[in-house]
Amino acid sequence: MSTSASYRQSSLSLRFLDRADESAYQTSIDGSRLRMCRVGVVAGIILHSLYYVFDRLAFSADALLQVVILREVVTNLFLLALLASTWISRVARRSNLVVMAGILGFAVFFGGINTLESTPYIYVANGTLLIIYGYMFIIGDFRLAVFTGAAAAVILVAIVGSARPFDVGFTLLCLLMLSTNLFGMFFGYVLEALRRRDYLNARSLAAERARYRDLLTRVLPEPVADRLNRGESIADLHNHVVVLFADIVGFTPVAARHAPAEIVRWLNDLFEEFDHIIERHGLEKMKTIGDAYMAAHGLHGDAGDCARCVDAGLALVRLTEARFMPDGAKVRIRVGVHAGPALAGIIGQKRFQYDLWGDTVNVASRMEAASRPGAVLVTTDVRDLVQSSFDFEECPATPIKGKGEMSTWIVRGRKPGRAGASSMSDDAMIDALPAPSAL
Repeated sequence: MSTSASYRQSSLSLRFLDRADESAYQTSIDGSRLRMCRVGVVAGIILHSLYYVFDRLAFSADALLQVVILREVVTNLFLLALLASTWISRVARRSNLVVMAGILGFAVFFGGINTLESTPYIYVANGTLLIIYGYMFIIGDFRLAVFTGAAAAVILVAIVGSARPFDVGFTLLCLLMLSTNLFGMFFGYVLEALRRRDYLNARSLAAERARYRDLLTRVLPEPVADRLNRGESIADLHNHVVVLFADIVGFTPVAARHAPAEIVRWLNDLFEEFDHIIERHGLEKMKTIGDAYMAAHGLHGDAGDCARCVDAGLALVRLTEARFMPDGAKVRIRVGVHAGPALAGIIGQKRFQYDLWGDTVNVASRMEAASRPGAVLVTTDVRDLVQSSFDFEECPATPIKGKGEMSTWIVRGRKPGRAGASSMSDDAMIDALPAPSAL
């Protein structure tokens, strides 16, 4: 047995020992096998027709007419019928058998032609082309190629030998057929081994590309990762994107009192739960900055949906109400949401990320900073877009850095009977999420 990559193969037949692997390989070469079958049959018809020139030299005028009928009519019609059959789906899936049938049928006709007269052995020796044909045009099945080559040689020698004495010339013909088969076996083995190696290399490359794409989609939105794979420069203007920021209240002093490994594990567990909620509501996670979490909606051609983001913010608050800090205190978060235009893109070649910039992002961050613990604070722009679905509590004018005083609103919750599609089962989903491991 030999091993190529992670696939185990038979050293003799080259077949993969795992049936699923072998089936996948055979499926991958279906198209090329059918093309080679058709090319082989067409080439056979052309070469066979051109042999008329040699027939005139090898046969007398009396036998020539019979040869022409056998070669140009009977044999070519047989080969044309085989070629036409490859457009039948059942036959096309077994194109190797079509090649085998063509070679063995041709061997019968060619042997029969050489019984009409005692043709020179050098003419009969042209039958070795049939053996080479099998190793060239039978794709993906080395055992069938060996069988076809050996069967063609036996048929040809048997038919020709039935009309000739067992002399030196016949012995040399048999040796020629044998040596041609041995050469064909070597040629066919190497060719099939190279095909299978190419297949394994292609599978390995595809797996590496899949791992690379999986890695990209873990750090970038999937549409952005696809664009980056195509070599595009990533720079986007979003006319209406909704940005959400969430921050853990009092996290910094707690982190200072615990070991880094404990804090990282606890924060990772909590943010994994955040990820589930953000994904469920159709938002795109942008990044985490320390204990702050940023997400957005409206990055892939669709306008940002403020209701989705508000629902997600409320779900994050409900989740953290049942979670505890490493020191045993309840987790409290502030959430801020704002909507508007924003720039997005990827900067640099190392440790890159798809990031958002602009006034909308800054204001959303300010909303989070100005929010109450355990509440979602939104701007008037967001409130105006979703006021039919949510109840709000107006806050006093809030001084916002870089903007002056702004009207802001605390989201009290969904109005009765106005539950959104993404929020209908949030409580059940939150209950199903595993709590962060205790430290």
